[in-house]
Amino acid sequence: QAAYKCLGVSPPQSNDDVIEDESMVNLPSLKISIQYHKEVVDYYPSCTLTHPWSQLTHRNLLCPQEKQDSFPKWQLCVGDIVAVHCEESTPPSDADEIIGRDEWYPYRVPWSLCQVTAIFRKVDNKNDASEEITSVSATLLYCELRWFHRVSEAQALCQDKKKVLERLKQISNDAERTSEEIFEGKQISVIACGSLLGPISIDEGLSSHDENPVPTFVTHNRRTVSDAVCCDSKGKPSIGRNAIDFDPTLRVHRGIDASKRFKSKQQRTDILDAVLQSRKSRAEQMRNEQPQAMEGEIIGAGAAGAVISDMTPESFDCERSPHKKRQLFGDNFNVKNTESKRLRASTKEVPVEKALQDTTMLESTANSDQPR
Repeated sequence: QAAYKCLGVSPPQSNDDVIEDESMVNLPSLKISIQYHKEVVDYYPSCTLTHPWSQLTHRNLLCPQEKQDSFPKWQLCVGDIVAVHCEESTPPSDADEIIGRDEWYPYRVPWSLCQVTAIFRKVDNKNDASEEITSVSATLLYCELRWFHRVSEAQALCQDKKKVLERLKQISNDAERTSEEIFEGKQISVIACGSLLGPISIDEGLSSHDENPVPTFVTHNRRTVSDAVCCDSKGKPSIGRNAIDFDPTLRVHRGIDASKRFKSKQQRTDILDAVLQSRKSRAEQMRNEQPQAMEGEIIGAGAAGAVISDMTPESFDCERSPHKKRQLFGDNFNVKNTESKRLRASTKEVPVEKALQDTTMLESTANSDQPR
């Protein structure tokens, strides 16, 4: 109780607070209509979604249910790297596996990484085509995705390639990496927007915030995209030879080129122009926005850092270093004690006693082992 009281939020009363109404997605006025097979499809360069709070591990600390309506929305653009709910996902391994922390953190369900290569909806009839649609159910708006792969996934598919496997083992066991390394792929799938979980923050220098902006009030789920290994259309990894294939400034272009939704060069050009403009506008908007006065309204990731131990870069810089996180949790958690592990894919909240224990542990660690 003390941990929640300190942060100014109410502890969960029951499991009913995890039930969400069917979310709506706001659509931009800009759209491109294309005949796809026998259907007319509207393509959008961006959309605005509600964050799926029920899937976050610390949702009641990041954003109490009574404050969710006033919380800023998620501005998604084609080209973004995102987390997607996927039951067949393979969790991180080796240096990226944190003892005592749930393997699917910061979410409560299995998830994988993807790049959004198209946002679209099917036009039902002629009347629908003539109407100005400003919002639609998340189950009726679709995303085409290009899958990105974890090291653990790639290792399972290259046991017959000694050189590639050796390189993957080096990456997997490198405890000095700033974040988990992932690989660009060419596998394409289509899902409903309701399966999206949240944005991925890509570590690529000062410009990465513009390309992969993640608001400060949500978990900064950081990853690094490999500049040496990529995966083919079957998910099999290979060591790349052309530097242009890994150029981060062309990743949006590569995503649209990999899309199976566009049949002509002109269609790809039109979509790419709209996407780049949308991404530029979003970056300018986020740079120009003044800090919102939400101290009394919303907790956010920064204020909840004392409890949300996996995402306190100001205090420990642990989110950027898997090695530091492993030490932090390894010294304070008993692996055999199931009570010390985060709940996964469950409708239960993190117990109040556990949150208080985390707070005490982290404050003690911060006083004795400050980062240099």
